[in-house]
Amino acid sequence: MTSYNHKEYMQGIAENLKEIKHSASHKAFTEGTTLSLFEGLTESIGTLHYPCLAIIDELSLRLTDKTSDNLLKTPYYQFVVLLRANVNDVASQRKAREDAEVICDKVLSRMFHNQRNRQFGLTYLQRDGIRYEGVGPLADGVCGCFVSFTLTKSAGILYDTSDWTDS
Repeated sequence: MTSYNHKEYMQGIAENLKEIKHSASHKAFTEGTTLSLFEGLTESIGTLHYPCLAIIDELSLRLTDKTSDNLLKTPYYQFVVLLRANVNDVASQRKAREDAEVICDKVLSRMFHNQRNRQFGLTYLQRDGIRYEGVGPLADGVCGCFVSFTLTKSAGILYDTSDWTDS
C-alpha cells in the first residue's frame, strides 16, 4: 500500500481540477507552514493565479487508541483554496469564501473517490475528522476556505528494553 504524500497529491489536484489548472506558466499552487504561508501570500499575491490551492506542510498529529498497545498516529493535513475578492467589500469576500468552499468540496470528492479505490494512501482517511474554516480577507482582498483532515496510521511506538539502561 502506498503512503500518502500531501504535496504530490495536492499538486496533482491543482493541476487537474479545471477551476485551478496549475502549471509552470499558470502558478496556482503553493505550500508552506501556517504562518509562513500567509506571510508568503502577502508577498506573492500578485504572482499567483486565482483560484489557488495552497497546502500547509507542517508536522501536526495526535496519538489515538490510548488503551491499546498499538497506538495510532493521526496526522493532520491542511489545504486552503483562495480566491481574490474586492477589498473592503464584505459581500464579495463572502462570495469568494463560498466559491472556495465549492472547490474544496470537489477536492474532497476526489479524495473520497481515491479512498474508495484505495489509491494514493488515502485508505484510512477519516471522514468524520474533516474541518472547514473561512479564511480572509488577507492581503489584497484574498479570501477562501481552509480544510483540515486526518489519516490514521500505525504509530510504530514499541517499547524496547535495549533502549533503556534500567531495564
